[in-house]
Amino acid sequence: MIVVLSFFVVLFPTELAAQGEAAVPFLLISSSPDGNGWGGMGTAVAFDNPMATIANPAQLGLFGMRNFFSASTYTEKTDWLKLFNVPNLNYNVYGLSLGVNLAEQFEFPLPVSIGAGYSHIRLNLGDFIRTNSSGQEIGRFSAFETSEQFSVGVGLDVHAKLSIGWNFKKIVSSLSPIGTAMEIGAGRAEPSATDFGLMAQFPVFDIAAALSDSRVTITSIVEPLLDFTFGYARSNMGDKVKYIEAAQTDPLPRNATIGLSVELGFVTKVNERKWKILTFTLAREAADLLIVRKPGGTIEYQSGLGDIAFFKHVVRGELSDDDRANLHKGWQFNFGEIVYLRGGSFSESPNFGNRNYSTSGFGLHLNGIFKLIDAVSASPIESDVLAFIRDHIDIQYDHAGYSDHEILGGTKFNALNLVIR
Repeated sequence: MIVVLSFFVVLFPTELAAQGEAAVPFLLISSSPDGNGWGGMGTAVAFDNPMATIANPAQLGLFGMRNFFSASTYTEKTDWLKLFNVPNLNYNVYGLSLGVNLAEQFEFPLPVSIGAGYSHIRLNLGDFIRTNSSGQEIGRFSAFETSEQFSVGVGLDVHAKLSIGWNFKKIVSSLSPIGTAMEIGAGRAEPSATDFGLMAQFPVFDIAAALSDSRVTITSIVEPLLDFTFGYARSNMGDKVKYIEAAQTDPLPRNATIGLSVELGFVTKVNERKWKILTFTLAREAADLLIVRKPGGTIEYQSGLGDIAFFKHVVRGELSDDDRANLHKGWQFNFGEIVYLRGGSFSESPNFGNRNYSTSGFGLHLNGIFKLIDAVSASPIESDVLAFIRDHIDIQYDHAGYSDHEILGGTKFNALNLVIR
């Protein structure tokens, strides 16, 4: 069991050492491959991918405004901490989301949408051999940790788009089938936790058009786009975690994240559907592990945003040597809703972690190809099947990778996402 527990130190060595000790630190791993491509975004950028709900459950309220269904899975398990060459040490995620716009589908008197989702995380910690005092093998076991998220969200579209959501987590941490020499029982814990999230989108030119009854145009068919998105999430709220002895507990890794993104570019309409011809998005998110160890060994949770300074960290993107918060920065170019290029970084201050790495990634989306065909074709698609796919189906592939870090460098994420609108 001691061997397995040692991996907690290398999973998030600096984030946990920065402010205290926490159990199940795998909950802090950024899950979504599209968000991982640009610095680990997930709180202040809206995604169709249900994995983004893990970072901010408010994603579901926005999802329901424009989509009915989405299902996503890693195409291959992510090799985690490859540097250590531990057999079967990997990370895998899948999920699905359901959404409905009540005003559009049922003529509900309020512009409300709802969403529900499920996601599953599994971190295999490796395969291990049990030996007796003489060094003889007496058994083998696999250590693992899982988290199931049951998610709900509600959105309100009043030109500005507002959303609120919750994740309800069922966590299993199975480190060993037995205790240490001084412990009786299995090294297993099954805590529960909740997440809470908020998101707000402000499509500037759409709001201006609604207020003035006229639209800003560049040409007769092309309009400018300027959207701001704000997000906040508070995750892993719940009781302390115990494995064997009730008196020996560790806190959940309660975390606060707040962020802001801005998207600008050019849009047009194809068959009455908005088509983003070319856009650029810039995003920043700051996060803080809300755990502080007091003199005497007691642990307390911080309130509010903890050590996050919104204007310093998010707006200005600055991080001082003594800041406890960490900073995600990212960007994305979208070319016709077909190709998405992404880049970003994660950084911590030298005095509180100094874990820094770069990210990159790309996405390929099927639906943008149909919009391009419609835009350049002299006649519309006549096939009923192709027309249905054009109007309602999108298949997305996303890839992301970490670099410039001695332990996490070379980590890769790949996923497929099916969206039905």
